[in-house]
Amino acid sequence: MKRNQKLFILVISVILLFITQLAVSIIPNQMPNTSKLFISLVVIVGVVFCLKLGNSEKLVKNTFFIILFLGIGISFIKPVQFGVDEETHLRWTIRLADGQLFTREQEKQPDWDTVEKYDTLRNPAAEHAKNGFPNKFFSDEHEASTYSGKKIGINNISLIPNALGWKIGMVTTSRVAVAYYLGRIFNVIAYALMVCLAMKIGKKYREVLLLFAAFPTTLWIVSSFQYDWLFYSLSLMILAFITRFISEKESIRKKDLIFYLVTTTLMMFPKFPFILMGVVPLFISKRYYINVKDKIWYGISLIGSVLIAVGWYLQSTIVKKISNGTSPEVSTNITNKAGISYFIKHPLPIVRTFIRDVLGSFSGFSGSNTSNPPAPLQYVQHTSSFITGILPVIFTFLFILVTIRIKIKLDKTTKIFIYIGYLVISLAIIYALSGDNRVGYNIGELSISGVQFRYFYPILLSLPLLWRDWMKKIIPINEVKELEDESRITDFLQISMIYINVLILSLGMYTLVS
Repeated sequence: MKRNQKLFILVISVILLFITQLAVSIIPNQMPNTSKLFISLVVIVGVVFCLKLGNSEKLVKNTFFIILFLGIGISFIKPVQFGVDEETHLRWTIRLADGQLFTREQEKQPDWDTVEKYDTLRNPAAEHAKNGFPNKFFSDEHEASTYSGKKIGINNISLIPNALGWKIGMVTTSRVAVAYYLGRIFNVIAYALMVCLAMKIGKKYREVLLLFAAFPTTLWIVSSFQYDWLFYSLSLMILAFITRFISEKESIRKKDLIFYLVTTTLMMFPKFPFILMGVVPLFISKRYYINVKDKIWYGISLIGSVLIAVGWYLQSTIVKKISNGTSPEVSTNITNKAGISYFIKHPLPIVRTFIRDVLGSFSGFSGSNTSNPPAPLQYVQHTSSFITGILPVIFTFLFILVTIRIKIKLDKTTKIFIYIGYLVISLAIIYALSGDNRVGYNIGELSISGVQFRYFYPILLSLPLLWRDWMKKIIPINEVKELEDESRITDFLQISMIYINVLILSLGMYTLVS
């Protein structure tokens, strides 16, 4: 990569950092906080310095640095607890950091209480930071948590990266703020490593994986106390394996099937319904298997995977049965609950929700709806009509670009099965949320609340593979010319990811104020 090219990318990124405020008609501060500006400049310089363009073989390493640096920048730019479900996942993180594998009847977490003092999103009485960081937060010190009573469940281990960062912060300093930001950063590091692993597995799907892995919608939730880093990582791994399986005849080895089954089984921690992705290899033609007997072995092993996942789903009930413990009462928004028989007789609420939130998930992910979590700028004081207008256009263009470049294809039978599988998974998610105490559904309501486009990330990630054939018919490309432009196109995609993320990062710097 030429020095002038790096300098050009750096200059454009810095210009974006300063002029993005012009895309917002009302901003709380015309000049960004000095600390946040410095952090933004450091991450931009870092990612550009580490970038090595001109060679498509460097794509995996470049992706790691794009996610790492920009994710760290987001971790600091986002105000305290300005993330989806961070208040709940922070509790789980502190438990793990304290070495508590089991959840107990009573717990007291002074550090969680400390963080809550600065959570202006959920606590109107919290201390506002105005245009920067809450200064008092950096002087608050750790206090030991206490756990007592009987065991009532197993803590979700998918928050281990958050917990590891928090623990290192606890060991190295007495400041809660250090542990807090390290917790966010370690989530980014774990995610970046998993993305690289997925790209090495699914070499023929790498560009799609980059687009979905490094797009702001994904990065902004990963840079939080959130177990969706694992959900996104596993989704990327699943698509990487599927594209590897169908890349050529007799390519599926027993070792690959074992890793794929482990990957889908791990879905029980972040998003249980997606363990059903484990059945995909059973619908892939036997001509792709080195040994057809491996397909039979896999089918038998899949039963064990499902039993393990069901065991995890019921773990709280099982633990409480053994310990005779009781969970604290949880407030609920449901006053007139609907069961499955109700929805069989009255399917329209589920159909309406499916059309709005599942079929509309592409629009949500692309950034057209800033109010639907985990939209990057969901919690801004003032939105930008320019950004919400241009971001979906950019994403759609890049989506088409990576789709028509896919060189592998699914047979019709596998496609049909995947569509049916996703339909079943989507309906299962919608039905599950109808009984969720936090949002739920009451008989008579038009649709089910709380269904977010992030739940359908694997579906979105599959669309380029599913739509590749008809899109290539509409937009034919010269295969020879495409091969010659290989490095140019991958370079363009990587630079686009940097510019888009810098754009959103800078907008957040001006408008995300606690």
